[in-house]
Amino acid sequence: VSTQSTGGKIHQLRTDWLIDPFAPHALNPSRTAFMTSDNWATVSLSYRADLLNSSSLASLLRAFPHPFAYSNGIRKKARLEAMRKIAPSHAEAKAILQQKYFGYTDPSKPVLSFVGRITSQKGVHLILEAVPELVDKYQGNIQIIVGGPANYSDPYSVHCAGNMIDLRRRYPANFWADPDNFFTDGSLVNQGSDFGVMPSLFEPGGVVQHEFFVAGTPVICFKTGGLKDTVHEFDGTKGNGFTFEAYTYFDFVWAVSRAMTTYIDSDKYERCRQNASECALDTKVVCWQWWKEFCRLRGRMTAEKELIRDFLLSFGADADKDTDWLELIAYK
Repeated sequence: VSTQSTGGKIHQLRTDWLIDPFAPHALNPSRTAFMTSDNWATVSLSYRADLLNSSSLASLLRAFPHPFAYSNGIRKKARLEAMRKIAPSHAEAKAILQQKYFGYTDPSKPVLSFVGRITSQKGVHLILEAVPELVDKYQGNIQIIVGGPANYSDPYSVHCAGNMIDLRRRYPANFWADPDNFFTDGSLVNQGSDFGVMPSLFEPGGVVQHEFFVAGTPVICFKTGGLKDTVHEFDGTKGNGFTFEAYTYFDFVWAVSRAMTTYIDSDKYERCRQNASECALDTKVVCWQWWKEFCRLRGRMTAEKELIRDFLLSFGADADKDTDWLELIAYK
């Protein structure tokens, strides 16, 4: 394939930067980034493994000896402060949530919530298809919120919007959604829900699970990408949520059923909530991991300032005089 036939006069790039020699009929601009980079990185260990094994660029990605990966995080302190302004506890937030979206409060009814885009990637159809069975199975003792606007130029989203409107009409005490408006109560949902729901078909890293975790809310999700690294099946003692491994209606419903069984046992449910609250990943931790990778690429040593100070003080350094230069060698 010649440079001219691929528009070389326009992009001025080498042909092998755009075209895989073993797939000469496909232009892939992503190759250019990898062909001219010192390393590549992504947002979870599991997604890195997926890319190395199944990506169309896998052969190129495997040429890098140490690709970097680390999960996303959130600003935990800021998120907690935002939630505490709404309500000081999960129980009080749940009461506000139920009153606003269902018109009454009932602490015995578990609230399951999804917040996100109405797209095929997010798997919203699994939630919608399961609503009638779940309401019937638990005799109305369940409430489900789907918070997110529909994109009426996307056939999948249009189909889901129709189902959302129909389900809200049929089950006003058990289901709420408004596909015509942007959802703005994310913090309230994170804190007031009993379970977060993330049936994403794929999720490279994921942030929403940490927004639920910081409130102590367990997550029900498909075992994919970054969710595999952060959401782990609750076994009565360990774990912070419930997962399903086959992307099917029945496996999703089974995961919800296990969550509901745990909810009925108050001691186990509180243990699951405690586990979830301990798993929220702070951006400070994420930034430190990225900083270490940048230092590795530059051939620099790095350590946390507090560790360096403690080390120097252990040798009798004066904390007021001899450690001023720490700012020059520490990461901050």
